[in-house]
Amino acid sequence: MRTLSPALTAQQIAAAPTPYVKFKLTSADGNTTYDYTSRVLMIEHHEEAYADYATVVLQNNDRGVATSLNGYWVQIAYGYITGNAVADVEGAESAGNNDTAEYSYTPRLWVKRQQEYSAPGQVKTILWLEGAWHHLSELQRYTGDPPLFETSYSTDTIYDIISALLVEAGYTLDALDDQDDGIIDTFAPAFKINQSDIFEEFADYSYLIRRLIVMTKCYLRAKTGLAFKVIYPQEGDAVKETYKSDAQYWFKEYLEVKKALLPNHIIVIWGDNGDGSWDCVAGTVGSALDQDEIDAYRDIPQIVLAGELTSEADSDDRASVILTRKKGEMMSGHLVIRHDCSVELYDRVAVQDNR
Repeated sequence: MRTLSPALTAQQIAAAPTPYVKFKLTSADGNTTYDYTSRVLMIEHHEEAYADYATVVLQNNDRGVATSLNGYWVQIAYGYITGNAVADVEGAESAGNNDTAEYSYTPRLWVKRQQEYSAPGQVKTILWLEGAWHHLSELQRYTGDPPLFETSYSTDTIYDIISALLVEAGYTLDALDDQDDGIIDTFAPAFKINQSDIFEEFADYSYLIRRLIVMTKCYLRAKTGLAFKVIYPQEGDAVKETYKSDAQYWFKEYLEVKKALLPNHIIVIWGDNGDGSWDCVAGTVGSALDQDEIDAYRDIPQIVLAGELTSEADSDDRASVILTRKKGEMMSGHLVIRHDCSVELYDRVAVQDNR
C-alpha cells in the first residue's frame, strides 16, 4: 500500500528527503488532461497480487476540478525532491518534472467513482480508482467459435496463452528474461475456455489468466503503459531495500508473523483417461513436501486431482508449484514506512530491528 503518511519523529523526517507525487488525469480518447498535482491532499494506493486500487482526495475550494472524471486514467508518479532537473517521460521508470523533483510512474488506474464533499471552509473531490486487474475482470472473453466462443489450447505454453489473452484485452506481456521458472514457457496445458460441457458463464480475462498463472511459480505485475511483467520470486533475489529501526531508511512499525505451513505435503494424481481409469499408479504420483515443517509438527498432506496432466514429471512440477505458492502467499509481516517509491510488488526487502 502506498500512502502519503504516516508520520515519524521530527528527527527522522528532517533527515529524510521530501516526498513528491504527480497526479495527472487523461481522458479515454487522450484529448483532455488535467494536472491536479498541486491539489492532492491524500492518496491511499493499494497494489496487490490480483488487485490495484486507490482513493485520492483533491482540494477543490475554488471548484476548479472537473465535475465528471469517470473513465479518466492516471499513472500516479511517486518520488522525491532531489534538486535534479530530470526530463518528464510519461510512464518512465525514471522521470522528473524538469525542475527539482524525480519520480517514477505506477501502473494505470481508472476513475470509477467521484464524490464531492462540502463543509464550512472546505470543498473536496474524492476519487475512487481501479487498475488493470479490475479492468480484466470486467471484460468477458467472446473471441473464438460462436455461440459459446469456445477455444482450446494444447500446444501453446502458459506464457504464450497468457500473452495472447492480454493482447486481446488491450495489454502486452514483457519478455521473460531471467524470470523463467522452467514451467511457464515450457509446459503446454490442455486449456479450454468456455467449454460447453461445463459451461457456466462467459469467462473474464482476469479469471482465465489467474487459472494459468497458478500453474506456475510465477506472478504477474502490472506496469505502466498497459503492460504486464512476469515475476519469479526466489530466495536468491537481491534485496531491493533495507528498513531499519534506528537509521535511514527508518520503519515506523513492523509486525513479523511465523506460521506453520499447512498442508506441508502435496500429492498430485494425474492421467485421467475419461473412462474411469488413470495412468497414475502407486509409486508414480506427483509429490512435493517440506521436511522441516513435517518434522516440526507432522505430515499434513493435500491430495490434488490433476487428470489433465500426462506424466509423473508434470505432476511433480504441479506439486512443487502448489507447495511453493502456499509458502510464498503466507503473510510473513506487516511493515509501515514513511514513503518509499523505489520498491514494487514482489520486490525483496529486509528489516533490521535493533530495538
